[in-house]
Amino acid sequence: MGSIELLPYPGRRIREIDRARASSMESFRGMVVVITGAGSGIGRATALEFSGLGADLVLADIAGERAEGLAREIERGGGTAIARSVDVTDRGAMEAFAREVVAEKGRVDVLVNNAGVGLGGEIKDTGLEEWEWIVNVNYWGVVHGIHFFLPGMIERRAGHIVNVASANGFAPFPFEGPYASTKYAVLGLTEVLRAEVSRFGVGVTAICPGLVNTGIMRDGRLSGGCDRTSSIMHWFQRLMARWGTDPRRIAGSIPPAIVRKRAIVRIPPYVVALDLAHRFAPFLYRWVITSVCGRRAPNHSL
Repeated sequence: MGSIELLPYPGRRIREIDRARASSMESFRGMVVVITGAGSGIGRATALEFSGLGADLVLADIAGERAEGLAREIERGGGTAIARSVDVTDRGAMEAFAREVVAEKGRVDVLVNNAGVGLGGEIKDTGLEEWEWIVNVNYWGVVHGIHFFLPGMIERRAGHIVNVASANGFAPFPFEGPYASTKYAVLGLTEVLRAEVSRFGVGVTAICPGLVNTGIMRDGRLSGGCDRTSSIMHWFQRLMARWGTDPRRIAGSIPPAIVRKRAIVRIPPYVVALDLAHRFAPFLYRWVITSVCGRRAPNHSL
């Protein structure tokens, strides 16, 4: 079972973040930071965050034009960035990408495994091809990043890997079974990896956001029994409108987490409450999500 990090009262927490950010300003100057899924959402915001800290960025995205546009934007702002079109599910492509980055930059200081996709609907309606798609992107994409970039960090005895997981990795939401499964896997992988590579001077952090206002719903898929006019989509949209977090807030938590060598970042605060509820009031949590499933079955059209 993973450790629980209780947040101190908000005023102190804000001061700690401010101090960590001030410390991180110089820490990341000139560091080589690789970000997957950098073309939009959390990945884009993270790239801009690190650019503001003076990092040397390598932006990867399956939509190469998005990454290239961001790289140009960063360069115009005085930063340093290159972009590559990379499919994180393609083992050969990821291996070639890692070799190219090391050959050009000499090293990788920070790897942010951010690329991810969403899949909404009930498990009973989810086809095997849909399962393979989401597992390949959300889990194997992270594994490929670790496999091809970690050896260089171990050899140098320095570096940090950030895996973007989700609150779904410890408190699953209804109608997101496949997505939650991949995020549980990423969180477990991250915690074990952190323990194993600590002796080599390599840090590992899991970022676990709640709902984030990104393109993951736009670019995601729906399982066979669900369409974009169904009650589940209406429910997701209402949740996003009320609880969705700006991706810049998530991105802003990453550099301080690296500096402080945090194991898990739960953000925003309601994610901590979700984790505690799932751990210490599991029967109540299960009753709530079961009730939601009964009222919001995806095959009920609006």
